[in-house]
This record gives sequence, C-alpha cells and structure tokens, in this order.
Amino acid sequence: MKFAHSIPAHKTEKLVNMAFELQAFVDQAAADGDSLYETEKGVLAKVLQMGHLAINRFLQGQGDGDLGSAVQTADGVELQRSESPVERRLRTVFGEHTLEAYVYSPGTKQKIALRPIDARLNLPAGKYSYLLEEFTQYFCVEQAFGQAADAFQTVLAQQLSVDTLERTNGRVGEQARDYLDALPKPLVKEEGQLLVATADGKGVPLIRDHVPVPSVHGPKPSRPGNRRMATLACVYSVDAYVRRAEDVVAALFRDERERDAPARPQPCHKRMTACFPTVAEAGSEDELVIRGDIQAWTWAAEQIDQRRADGQVLVRLCDGQESLWRVADICLGLDAKDGRQKRLENVVDILDVIHVSGYVWLAGRALYGNSESSVESFVRDRLLRILQGQAQGVIRGIRRMATERGFGGHKLKDVEKACRYLENNLERMRYDEYLAAGYPIASGVIEGACRHLVKDRMERTGMRWREPNAGAMLFVRALEVTGLWEPFQKHRQAVERKRLHPHHKLLDDYTPNLNIAL
Repeated sequence: MKFAHSIPAHKTEKLVNMAFELQAFVDQAAADGDSLYETEKGVLAKVLQMGHLAINRFLQGQGDGDLGSAVQTADGVELQRSESPVERRLRTVFGEHTLEAYVYSPGTKQKIALRPIDARLNLPAGKYSYLLEEFTQYFCVEQAFGQAADAFQTVLAQQLSVDTLERTNGRVGEQARDYLDALPKPLVKEEGQLLVATADGKGVPLIRDHVPVPSVHGPKPSRPGNRRMATLACVYSVDAYVRRAEDVVAALFRDERERDAPARPQPCHKRMTACFPTVAEAGSEDELVIRGDIQAWTWAAEQIDQRRADGQVLVRLCDGQESLWRVADICLGLDAKDGRQKRLENVVDILDVIHVSGYVWLAGRALYGNSESSVESFVRDRLLRILQGQAQGVIRGIRRMATERGFGGHKLKDVEKACRYLENNLERMRYDEYLAAGYPIASGVIEGACRHLVKDRMERTGMRWREPNAGAMLFVRALEVTGLWEPFQKHRQAVERKRLHPHHKLLDDYTPNLNIAL
C-alpha cells in the first residue's frame, strides 16, 4: 500500500490519548475497589468509542478515490469521474461513519459503475458492514428478532430495527442456500468409510396468509392449519464403529460410559438442506406444487452421486414414515424393478433406533402404567433383544402380554400401535448385523438438526413465520450445524466483491492522499 505522505504525529494524539484514558480508568477502578461488572461495562464502552475512532481514521486514510478525470475498464469502457465527492454512509460494529469519495459512471446521470473506495475496501452494497451483518446473524439464529435487537443493543450499544434484522437474515439466507448447494466434492482422503443419507420432516408455524396450498397428490398433513412441513436432508460420511447391543442400550439410558471405551468416529463433511413445498409452472396457466421431501431427496441423490466411491456402502437412515422411504427410493433410482437388485447392492436401510425406543416405551407404559421402574426394566430388556436381532419375538411377546391381561381401549390401542410400527419396519431392524458391521443406527445428525434448526428457533411460543423468511433462517442455521459458518463468511465476501466491484483492479496503483483530521 502506498501513501502520499506519512501521518503527522499530532494526528495520532486523540487515539493515543483515549488509550491512556482507558488505562487511567482501569487503574482508578482498581484503586477504588469497583466491582468487576461495572469495570467491564466501562471498559467495553471505552473500547467501542476507541473502535469508532479507529475505523474513522481507517476510512479517512483511504483518500477521496480520485483516479483522474476518466478511467478505462478492462473491456474498454470509459468511465467519467463525478463532479464532486459523493457522500456514502456506512455502519460498522462500532457505529455510524460517513465517507466522501468520487465515483465513476459512463456518463452524466448514468448508473455508477465504479466506487473506488468501496472497491478498495470491498464494501457491501448497503450501509451495513459485513462484520455487522455477521454479528446480527449470531444473535438472530438463537433467538427471536426482537430479542436479538435488544441483545445487539446491550452488547454493542446500537439500535437495529426488527425489520432490518429480518431483511438481513433473508439476504444472508439466500446466500447461504447458494453456498451450501455449490459446495465442492470433499477430497476422498477426507471421507469416512460409510456414506450416510438421512432425512426427516418438521412442521414450521406460518402466518396464515403465507400457508401455500398443499399438493393434491401429496399426503394429508397430520397437523393441518398454519403449519408447513420443512424436510431436512443430510449426507455425510463416517468410519465404521463396531458396538455391542449392550453398549447401545447403555447409551440410550445414559449409563456411565466405560473409561476405556473407544472414541466414536465423527461425521465427516456434513452437507445439509431444508426444503419447503414450492410452486412451479406446469404449463401456460397451470401450477404444480413440488413437495419438500421430493426436493430434499433429489438434493441428497445429487450429493450421493458426487461423493459415493465405487463399492462404498450407502446407509439410508430414517424414521418409520413410509412416504419418506418411498420418495427416497424414487429420487435415488431404487424403485424400478429392472436391475433393482444390482442397484441395491451395498445399500443398507436402517430404522432409527431412537424411534424404535419411543414405541417400546409406548408399549411399556401401556403394560405397566405408572410403575416407572417396571416400565424401564421392560424397555431395557426389549430394546436389548431387538438390538440382538430378536425383533419378531419381541413383537409376539408384547401382543401376548396384552392378550393375557385382557387389554382393551386405549391400552390395547397403544400396544397395537407400537407393534404395528415395529412390524412394518422389520426389514430395517436387523440391528445385530448393523452393529457387527459398524453401521450407524441412530440419525442423531438429522434429529439434532430438526431440533436445533427448527424446534429451538422456529417453534417458540407465539412464533409465526412467512415462508420465505422461514426458509432463509433454516439455511443460516444450517451453516452453524454443519460447521461452515466461517468459510461461508469468506466465500460470501468474495462472491460479493466479484458482483459489486468488477473493476477493483483499477485501484492497484491508487495512492490515497492522506488527510486525517480526527
């Protein structure tokens, strides 16, 4: 970086003086025995003031962006300098700032094609800095927009409207969606032994005016009204992890873990998406609703095609929702009869054991009522037997117990519901084989995502969403779940630089004329 001249010493005094003031404040607080709480608040306030002054100094150090009366772009277009510097407002995590700099356009009253200082600093299109927008999303992904605005003001002493936070989230959410969809294929050496695909659905409460018409051919929603189902899908790889049935039962009941137990392999390169039903044109005047589960499994199929190595085992791990399995078959090309057997080679379908556990608990409470110790003992024993490959015997035994006790009414209904669920999924419950092969049997990745992405943020009391906003929030939260928050921020700025500042190379030889007056 070149400077027209060095910064005069007196120009640095104010910032240095503030540093001395901060030191004096801390020393006085220590001498007076002030509380840590009050001292922290005072230090933070002064640091924010210093930050504002430092950023002002940085911005003023950029000069006025004068590249001459005219410049020529790489494609030969001549751009004319504005008659005078143009004011540009900017807001950072330290507060409001103002820039005055020349801009360039093809002619008078034509669209600005180059803002030299914006291009030099890679400024965003709007007034809010990238870091400020990133900070707002830190607050928004965990709490309601109103609470996020309050928290932002408490920490950074700035007011932001709920509308500003919502619009920022919508814009960042679109960028997050594009980023997640375009992630490159992971390196083979970074992948685990098994490729796992899993999906689940979660209802999101919408503002009634934003509830779209459901598909005529889609399944009837179990909870109609103002909810719309978001289907989450995840694809990741993981190394095989051999366990015993006893180990799994101990984990389900949170028994104390053996100290010498081997470390569990961590999922590699989690890729995730969230899909609502969308409307597409089906003709000149017709519309077609494309279901979220179809979109999610179509996305998963593309991920699998990209990442699956020859002969690699593909584990499909879901709950017992039959429609989800049918859609998965169709989207993964496993439904056609011709050549089906070959396509199914090295494809292992597994029923999430967490859902199995829930239905065994349902049967246990029907059989033993409020006797928690008896219910727990029953569930432990039956889960162990199911994990040992005895699911069919467990089902017969539960039904026999209900018959012997003469059950009727809701108790019999619960027992039959549990048995029917297990019976319908027997082909996906060969847990003794799965454990011996080291396959995952619990969809913790997607279950956790449903809870973290949807329930923890989208289903709080009284909360209602517009569907575009809900989709944006899901994608922003997906960045956090997949560990891609930081890479996304860098990617986002790089993409925006190409879009907003295509002529930034014209600044390579720019020498700012420093005139810092603080």
